[in-house]
Amino acid sequence: MNRLDPWLSSVDYSSLRRRILSLDLSVYESLKPLNEPVVIAVDSTGVRVRKAGGWVERKHGKKKRYVKIHLTVDVRTKQVLASLVTTDDTHDSRAFPHLLRRAEEHVRVSKAIMDGAYYSSRVYKLI
Repeated sequence: MNRLDPWLSSVDYSSLRRRILSLDLSVYESLKPLNEPVVIAVDSTGVRVRKAGGWVERKHGKKKRYVKIHLTVDVRTKQVLASLVTTDDTHDSRAFPHLLRRAEEHVRVSKAIMDGAYYSSRVYKLI
């Protein structure tokens, strides 16, 4: 029994997973339609994932892994136009074609602002 609220019972993993899978997460449906070309900003960030406890990592030498979240944002409206989640061994320049393709499904891109992680011949050819 939950001490804070006696009417709420604790929830097991299976129930939470079923509820999460039934959520409608179509984030692109709420985008405002734009007719003019937009300037996008592209970047990524890492989120650490801990599968094993600290002792197991020290004992067996497992590498601490993380996932990367790549985002493409309209600079003017601050709307997220595209997102992609990859593992930590995926280079940012390899994720860019997917991000640009997804963004162009919603808007016409006139300019892309990126940091040095996206400097590659593949990205230059695509742009």
